[in-house]
Amino acid sequence: MTPMGSAIRRWSPLAPDKQAKPATGVRVHRSNRLADPAWDAFVAGAEDGHYAQSTAWASFKAMAGWRVARLEVGRDGAPLAGAQMLIRPLPLVGSIGYVPEGPVVAGHSGEVVDALLDGLLQLCRGERVLYLVVKPARVNPDLAAQLERRGFRNNARFTASASAATVRVDLTPARDQMLARMRKSTRANIRRGLSRGLRAREGTAEDFDTYLQLEAMAAKRKGFHTMTGSRHKQLWKVFSEAGLAKIFLVEDDDGEAVSAQLAVPFGRTMYTMLMAWSGEHSSRKPNELLEWTAMMWAKERGYRHYDFEGVESDVGSTRAARGGADRPDQYVSDYKLGFGGEVIHTSAAVDLMLNPVLRWGYRSVLPRLERLTAVRRLEKWVTRSLSEQRQRHGGTAGSGPVAEASSGAKRRWTRWWT
Repeated sequence: MTPMGSAIRRWSPLAPDKQAKPATGVRVHRSNRLADPAWDAFVAGAEDGHYAQSTAWASFKAMAGWRVARLEVGRDGAPLAGAQMLIRPLPLVGSIGYVPEGPVVAGHSGEVVDALLDGLLQLCRGERVLYLVVKPARVNPDLAAQLERRGFRNNARFTASASAATVRVDLTPARDQMLARMRKSTRANIRRGLSRGLRAREGTAEDFDTYLQLEAMAAKRKGFHTMTGSRHKQLWKVFSEAGLAKIFLVEDDDGEAVSAQLAVPFGRTMYTMLMAWSGEHSSRKPNELLEWTAMMWAKERGYRHYDFEGVESDVGSTRAARGGADRPDQYVSDYKLGFGGEVIHTSAAVDLMLNPVLRWGYRSVLPRLERLTAVRRLEKWVTRSLSEQRQRHGGTAGSGPVAEASSGAKRRWTRWWT
């Protein structure tokens, strides 16, 4: 061990919150298992459960060098709250930890969350985590206050790289009611796709290569970076084996695939994970038809929501005043809003440098050194490790100006990949 590493590790992470009262009857369980059906059932059934807290996501990340550590708080054998932390080694000095779309605490506060967060900090000590980022799935003032009390602070750089809001469509109304809630132009585009010879269908495993071809075409056309084919295949393998991956396609009159979607049905929600469009048949609106087909598949199987996963945070609140999108990076978000969904703001990412000396340097000294090339490179490496994210590039979100305007938008990276 280097002298630097030895000196850093002599410091302990923050102690459990001294203001928290002991949790009566609450038990904390730790696990490093990749496979955990009981955990998946708990997350899927929670109001704020997200597939990024599933064992499938942990298995996918493990293929790129991440480890998993899981914490569950329960009473009388019933889980109440929990957190799945992904861990990646840092050179020489320990590891970084990341809790994506978690912790899962819906319906609980007080002693349960206290026990969970205190246990999370102790878990970091055992896993030699020096730097921890927590990105809750939803805005939760009680959770935010308890994180802040333990020293977590908003990570502006990390938050800026991820979507601050999402659009969620309610699938419980009748089909005609869903159409009525949509923007008139979106409704017309769906009908145009249906009436102009395009065919939408649910795909199979044999269609995955077709999706990859469309993805490569979109990346070349728009000039954005995408996952490698091997990472795509790892994603498909893990999620399809867990029953968490669906493919939908739109084909033209000749049976050629025009657009495709990789979706994740998890819990009560269908998430649009990845989409790809060839750029062909723009006037026939294949992407609106694709979204509608996926929505109807989810609705028929009892899912309650369809989540587009990512919009500009100000689009929903300002569109009525503007009468539409007025910046190129807002076209994708405006397209999604056309389906009549609700804008839901997501929680900001917060971070904590657990070592007190490093924490002081991170918050007091680092901002003054950011102009140095070496410091910028280190920051970039850490941020990329955390936020080489799931791609939601605009070239797949819609046809016409929606697709063409968005290659520089935040849609490129919105979930942690490599």
